[in-house]
Amino acid sequence: GLRQCARPSCPVNRRGTAGLVLTRGRGREHVRAAAVGGRRRIAWRMAPPTHRRLATAALLALGGEVSKTAGELLGAAILPHGDFAFDPSLLSGRSTDAALKGAEALRQGSLAAGEFVASLGADVIVLTTPHGIATDRQIAVYGNSEFEGPALVGRDVNASFGDGAMGPGYKVAFQARGRPDLARRLAVEFNAARANGEATVLSSWADDLPMPLRWGEVLPMRYVAPSGRLEGSRLLVLSLPTARQTESGKLKDKMRELGKVLGTMIKNDKLKYALVVSTDLSHRHWQNTTFGAHPLAKSFDEGCGQYAATLDWEVLNNQSTLVDAVYSCGWLGLPMLHGVLEGSGQKWEGRVLVPPVAPTYYGMMVSTIHPRSSTPLETVVV
Repeated sequence: GLRQCARPSCPVNRRGTAGLVLTRGRGREHVRAAAVGGRRRIAWRMAPPTHRRLATAALLALGGEVSKTAGELLGAAILPHGDFAFDPSLLSGRSTDAALKGAEALRQGSLAAGEFVASLGADVIVLTTPHGIATDRQIAVYGNSEFEGPALVGRDVNASFGDGAMGPGYKVAFQARGRPDLARRLAVEFNAARANGEATVLSSWADDLPMPLRWGEVLPMRYVAPSGRLEGSRLLVLSLPTARQTESGKLKDKMRELGKVLGTMIKNDKLKYALVVSTDLSHRHWQNTTFGAHPLAKSFDEGCGQYAATLDWEVLNNQSTLVDAVYSCGWLGLPMLHGVLEGSGQKWEGRVLVPPVAPTYYGMMVSTIHPRSSTPLETVVV
């Protein structure tokens, strides 16, 4: 909500200027509105986490206008889409206390990272997903004006502990609006960068109905929008090709290059962006109902955590010979993320909120990426 600032020393109260305080979570903004040239303009000082959306809402409430300057990548997050991070109670009575503790840490860390992404107030959130509607070799850019779930939660229980262990599961709703114009533009940029055509725009039902989203998109975005609807920001979905299943190691350099294209487009745009990488880690920590364990699953996951902390390309480069053997579904989103950071023209640092942990057969982690020297979030130690 908005209220007058009660602190006499607050600079926004000087000379009778209306002082407003916006509070949300652990963040606080002081907003000053002043009449300038017949328009109402706004200036604010932000304490972390930054909540630009709230400040913009205050300006609009005062009858002001939002002026757009250069485009900017505001931040990014690596979020899991596994059932057990979304609902740790699925492990109750089925697994160890350590596994349940790890899942609960993932849940809390994911909520914190989602709040961080929401607080950025981005015009557009770009989401990479390994479980969307996919082509065999091209990135599929979702081109509809509306997106809608649900995700089905419970399938991971069945895969972990035996077919039918969970029963039918339950559905999780989610809705978001898209930007068909940006989808088309990004596909053109991707294809111009590589002559053999690296992207295609997918649209469904003549854009008369929402394009479907499932667990790879819905669950990570529910951390960003716990209400089930993404408000304010538009969603731009990039579905990784099915070639990721066996060729992620070979495709990493191409994804990095395409990430640079996206980062450059963001830098040259007038919109503000955030990026979410939807990924789980190795799926071979122990034998499930489909495939067996791999002795290097844990070390691979530790490498993912190392990359998230250091943003060092060599870490990803060294993982390329192993990723296809340990079955990390959304790993290709990390090379793309790296390219986006490079193309943005900004300096970045990563923060691991929850280190890699495997409550069942697959690993997960949570991290955020910030402009260098911004105030950190708390790390959840598992």
